[in-house]
Amino acid sequence: MSVQTAYIPCSPVNTPTLPQGTTAIPIADASLWPVGSVQSVLSFDGPLDEGRLKKAVGILSGVWPTLAGRYEKVKEGEKDRFQIKLTSSPIPFETQTIERDQAFPNKQVVQPLLDPFLPPLGKDFHRPNSDAHLFALRLTTLMPSGNSVLGVEMSHVFSDGETKSKLLHLLDTFYVYGEKAVGDLQKYSGYDLPTFLPQIGPLPSYDPAWNIPSTMNEGHDFLPMIQAYTAAITQSVQVVFDLQQSELRALTDRYQEEAGIKISEADALSAWWIALMAKVGVDDVKSVIYVCSYRTWSPSHPSFPENLPTLAANVASMTHLPIPLSSSATPAAIAKSIREGVSSLRNSPEETLKWLSTAGYHLRKAAEEEKGQIYLPGENEVSINSGSRMDWSTSFGFEPYQVSFHTTFSVPRFLRIFRANPKKGEEKGERVELTFSVADEEVKKRVEQLVAEERQSWTGD
Repeated sequence: MSVQTAYIPCSPVNTPTLPQGTTAIPIADASLWPVGSVQSVLSFDGPLDEGRLKKAVGILSGVWPTLAGRYEKVKEGEKDRFQIKLTSSPIPFETQTIERDQAFPNKQVVQPLLDPFLPPLGKDFHRPNSDAHLFALRLTTLMPSGNSVLGVEMSHVFSDGETKSKLLHLLDTFYVYGEKAVGDLQKYSGYDLPTFLPQIGPLPSYDPAWNIPSTMNEGHDFLPMIQAYTAAITQSVQVVFDLQQSELRALTDRYQEEAGIKISEADALSAWWIALMAKVGVDDVKSVIYVCSYRTWSPSHPSFPENLPTLAANVASMTHLPIPLSSSATPAAIAKSIREGVSSLRNSPEETLKWLSTAGYHLRKAAEEEKGQIYLPGENEVSINSGSRMDWSTSFGFEPYQVSFHTTFSVPRFLRIFRANPKKGEEKGERVELTFSVADEEVKKRVEQLVAEERQSWTGD
């Protein structure tokens, strides 16, 4: 069956978090990531009610008015301003029915492909003033089971992982409880209403003398960008495995004792993985590109507004952290270096603002030139994006094990960490899932062998 497209009317603005009469939301330079999207697919062990889902989308658009917005560039004095223009445009909602036993061959979070479950965003959505929609949904019915798969596509220009996770939870809440949940969202969902203003800033003027690396934010023409991504994905093999929380705690405790400082679980996993990559022949790693959310940083500083934790925007950026040479350093030493690097950035508002100003300079320059970012680690680098603290598990009236969350994108020397989709009888968050890619099947086998050997020593089994 071909894809059918309906349009859900956008609800009137129904949130106290947006000042009356607001017509556009400015985008901070440090949040300006118009190329790319935050992709999510939810797979259900049963059918969703299409009518209820459409109603929930309508309610959501009232408390999240940027979902119907358009990416714009307007003149503001001598400088252009990038913004989301608020509109009453309807939300695209696609449906299709396909013959397939299940959405994916397994319940792993990161899948090689999300086709055919995601709807497209509007043509040239990454270009300002294209009038392209930035948010869309596709509901797929699998036959003969009748199970539902929901794809939710959202531009990165006003979203990051935390924002998208919250959006899915609010959609879930409105599907289950309807309009009554709007009046007491915290009670029904555990989340506050999204906020839109103010954005982070002011930031200091960019100064190249700071010498802060920002390679991930620099702009590239689209053709080489696409070619680089395609080569990285097609010329590698994806590896996925999960760890029990007991294993993760044991690993963290061990490294923490050796390092002599408090480290996070993400620090421990990152360091262990970097050491693992060294054992299978990955070039020496000297620098970690770490994705940091700064939503809760420096809450008393005037450049960090109090609504930053609930801001419906991209509130994360990459930082380059130097580490001891991976071929000779212990995992504990690497974990310590990562923690000290993040802490020094987080605990100094002045350094944080320089870091964000540098990122904002390059992101704005790329946006003005209508270029995109190549999110691939360079020589002697690895990238780490940990979402282990994010709760992607939704309900929509189902049991937790009956709903699985999926996204995509895995390339070499790039580690992604998620909470694993729960199995029947499990609580949410009992396992974490690690995804990365390696050169070929032989390297994958070596990795799996090493992991099996090492995890026995973590808990003494």
